[in-house]
Amino acid sequence: MMERTINTVFFDVGNVLVEFSIRRSCEELARHSGRTVEELLETYVRPEWVDPLETGTISGRMFYEILARDLDLPEQVSYEVFAEWMGDIFLDPPSVILEAIQDLRHGVRKFLTSNTMELHWNYLERVPSVRLFRPEEYIRSYDPDVQVRKPSKKFFERALARAHVRPEQVLYIDDIRDNLATFSAMGGTTAYFSLLEHEPIRLRHILDAHGLTTRTVHL
Repeated sequence: MMERTINTVFFDVGNVLVEFSIRRSCEELARHSGRTVEELLETYVRPEWVDPLETGTISGRMFYEILARDLDLPEQVSYEVFAEWMGDIFLDPPSVILEAIQDLRHGVRKFLTSNTMELHWNYLERVPSVRLFRPEEYIRSYDPDVQVRKPSKKFFERALARAHVRPEQVLYIDDIRDNLATFSAMGGTTAYFSLLEHEPIRLRHILDAHGLTTRTVHL
C-alpha cells in the first residue's frame, strides 16, 4: 500500500482557531427588544435561519430587516449597529494557536473551511489567527462556488476542488464530529479539537504528530 502523504491542512474556524459565543450578540438584542436571550437563541439560532444565512441564500441585511420587524427594534439599532453586535462574538485566540499555524513546515498548505456567514466573516478577518491566512485560502459555506454547509459531502468535494488536492493528502481539524465523519468517509485524515474542551497546545500536538511543523513542542 502506498504511504499516505499529508501536505495540506483544512482548519475549521469557530472554536478551533478562535473561540466564540453567539450569546453575546443575543444579549445586545435582548436589551433592545424586550425578549430574553433564551427566547432569541431558541427562535433565531435554528436551521431554518442558520442554513440560508450560511449558504448565502439570504443576506445579512435581509436578516436584519426581518429581525427589526419581528422584534420591533428601535430606530437607533441600525443595520450597522446590528452588524457590530453580530460580529462582536469572537475572543482573541491564545498565542499558542498563532504559533502552531506560523510553524507549519514549508510546503504545507493551509485552508480555512468554515460554516459561516458574511456578517461574521467581516469581523473574523480581524482575528489574529484568521489573518494568518490569505483570502485565497478561505473556503466558506456562503462562497458562490460552495453554497452548502458541512457536514455535507458536497462541501468537502468543493473544498478539495478549490484546493486542488485529494482527500488522502489532507489533515482536517474540526470541533464537530459529524463534519469529521464525512471527511473521514471520503478518505481524509481527521482530528478532533475544540477550544471549549482542550488546552490550546493540543492543536500544536496534532500538527506535530503528523510531521507538519518545523519543530516539535512537548509541553
